[in-house]
Amino acid sequence: MPIILIALGLTAVIICGMIDLSAGTIAALVNCVSIYLIRKMGMDVTVALLVGVFTGLLFGVLNGILVSIFRLNALIATFATAWITGGLALWIYPDPSNFERVGDLARIYGKESYLGVPAPFYLLILALIVWYLIMKSSLGPQMYAMGGDVKKAFITGLNIKKITILSFTFSGFCAGLAGIAMIGVFGVGMAGQGMTYLLPAIAACVIGGLSLSGGFGECFGPIFGAFFLAFLTPLVLAVDIDPYFQEITKHSIVFGGIVLPSLIRFIIRRKDLHSNDAY
Repeated sequence: MPIILIALGLTAVIICGMIDLSAGTIAALVNCVSIYLIRKMGMDVTVALLVGVFTGLLFGVLNGILVSIFRLNALIATFATAWITGGLALWIYPDPSNFERVGDLARIYGKESYLGVPAPFYLLILALIVWYLIMKSSLGPQMYAMGGDVKKAFITGLNIKKITILSFTFSGFCAGLAGIAMIGVFGVGMAGQGMTYLLPAIAACVIGGLSLSGGFGECFGPIFGAFFLAFLTPLVLAVDIDPYFQEITKHSIVFGGIVLPSLIRFIIRRKDLHSNDAY
């Protein structure tokens, strides 16, 4: 679930033609902040989780301000933020720390369901509701317009700064939810786990049909891509491939899943160009 949520947050940023390298470490920071508030401060679990999600939102807004107001390249700005948030998470919890009350949350996350829906999916449902509201507002189409051609979007009068801040804020929000999901998965503070989620989340976005150049894609594609990656390891193990070739096989499949959508888009663009030339 953490990879799915991070991939969903990255969807907004990638559609705008940018990238967020800090989403994974923000999730780890939210994970550690929430557990610290529960364990050290004795804070109520619900309040601590809300503070954690707010932390993710805060760093999402910070990324948006760095890119839109200070005109920093998104790659550089979020790379720096990733080091900051990763360092803060490691400073709060240098080692995984168990805590009984967090164990209760892990039990609820892993075993209980409400109205027939497993508990983890409510985090995804919450993120999808926010995504739906954004897409139904005027900002949704503006994100695609910005990703398609930022110069034309600016000339037509779109508020590029507002769109940029919104996209990174949504990424931070989803990273915050991913941090809560990490508590449910591990039941401990995992400061170093966040970065390991980043590349699979980006791969899930590309496998799901998003173009890293922006202006194309939908939210359900990255979700499918994340589920595909989640089932890939058990699938490779079930086929009984030689252990020495399992990693090669798995990553070759991922490589194919990343390259194939780009190849299909390239062929479609070539056909469109030839069709235009015919006229």
